[in-house]
Amino acid sequence: MTAAEIALLAQLIQAGIAAAPQIEATAVQVKGLITSLADKGAIPVATQDALHSHVDQVCAAALSGTTPPAWTVEADPA
Repeated sequence: MTAAEIALLAQLIQAGIAAAPQIEATAVQVKGLITSLADKGAIPVATQDALHSHVDQVCAAALSGTTPPAWTVEADPA
């Protein structure tokens, strides 16, 4: 890695650490919304559990700096 690449990586790590509390707080709020939908009978408990798992996975990806597969762009098939 070049010095510029290392400096950029350090900046990204610092930004991720700074954003971590907001990411986690947002995930907690989203999971609370999902739970309230299940509590009111708007969605089944199985859907709540699946959505909670998805939120956890997206949050973990964001905290680790990994781009979720759904957010990546693939080349057009030949």
